[in-house]
Amino acid sequence: MADERISDNTPRPHENLREWFERVVGTHYNLFFATAYTILGDKQEAEDAVQTGVLKAFQKLSTLDEARAIVAWLKTIVQRTALDLVRARRPDQSTSDPADFGGLAAPDANNAIDDDLMQLLLQCIEELPESQSDVVKLRVVYEQDIADIAEGLGVTANAARVRLFRGLERLRADPRLRKAFGWEDE
Repeated sequence: MADERISDNTPRPHENLREWFERVVGTHYNLFFATAYTILGDKQEAEDAVQTGVLKAFQKLSTLDEARAIVAWLKTIVQRTALDLVRARRPDQSTSDPADFGGLAAPDANNAIDDDLMQLLLQCIEELPESQSDVVKLRVVYEQDIADIAEGLGVTANAARVRLFRGLERLRADPRLRKAFGWEDE
């Protein structure tokens, strides 16, 4: 069965590049949509993210090294496009409440972190391996639950938990975060 799926994702002898790309996108559209919807939580925005991500992918198709990796490659592009949309809308969702930073409300004003710390945290999250970075962002920054993250990424809930745990462990060990958050003595 796995061999059939791989062959479905590779170009057929009679197909040109565009036909092949359209077939792969059409076959896996629901996966791409679910990924974007899990991140964005809005049907229209998810459709926009898929459309934008697919367009970006088509424009960069020449950079794809292995044809059989196209589904994972497309899913990653759609996922990052959806995350970009979330980042782009954050300033619009902020309120005058100091406890609310970019639409992500802290439980109380004492728990809100300033913009510099948030930027450092996001930078450190981006430096994690991609599989961990995606799960940590979705869980910690966007407050998605593990079941939704797992579904959106196409992994089991247990795999998502393991990635989250490993990513958080790396963040706790990062000397920049240890210093910035005062974890040095722990």
